[in-house]
Amino acid sequence: MLSQVLNPDIQWSLMPYVALSLSSCAGMAVLGARRPLNGPWNFIVVSLLAILLLPIAEGWGQLNLSAGRIGFLIVTLSIIGFIYGLTRLGLPALVFLSGCGCVVGTMIEAAGNAYTLDSFVGKLGLSMIAGSPWLAILLVLTQKTPTTVFDQLWRDFRDQFGMIWALRVRDQFNRSAKNANWPVQLGWSGLKSRADWDISIAVATLEALLKRFGPRDVSRSGY
Repeated sequence: MLSQVLNPDIQWSLMPYVALSLSSCAGMAVLGARRPLNGPWNFIVVSLLAILLLPIAEGWGQLNLSAGRIGFLIVTLSIIGFIYGLTRLGLPALVFLSGCGCVVGTMIEAAGNAYTLDSFVGKLGLSMIAGSPWLAILLVLTQKTPTTVFDQLWRDFRDQFGMIWALRVRDQFNRSAKNANWPVQLGWSGLKSRADWDISIAVATLEALLKRFGPRDVSRSGY
């Protein structure tokens, strides 16, 4: 809407396309979240954004889409669903991607009519995209609090960084537990213990594994 006020001749679908491109880059950035990979990965994300914005550059400010470029955008957006599908943010991710599907579908129709996106399906898609973060916040606020500090730390990490990194960290933790003969195993929902055990050891190990993902607030940790 703002773009139409500033420039009435601009395509209605231009700004939504830019927003979807930025969203796909945000999903791709999660794949390079661990240090020291995050530095070089930023170059990959910037390169992806440049590729996604090529249709605008080639059209000199007008959206010049083709089937291949739309397909590439859909693939990059689908990464978000792949990353967060099995986490607590799975439902918001599904709503977001459904909204993206509506917008992309109407952008295809808008190729010959700059205002085709201003339709029920287009507005529904934009509403779903705008509402997905609020749905995520609602789910986080109403979630059941884990019974242990370890499970809270694990689930926070899992839901923030998604399935790919969570599976890798889980595998690393379970290998450490097996080598040390700990009577525990980390599952997707949390720690499973086969006997009474000092959980503080597991918390310290998990925190060590998560250090490469950035500083974390562990002040609430209490054993």
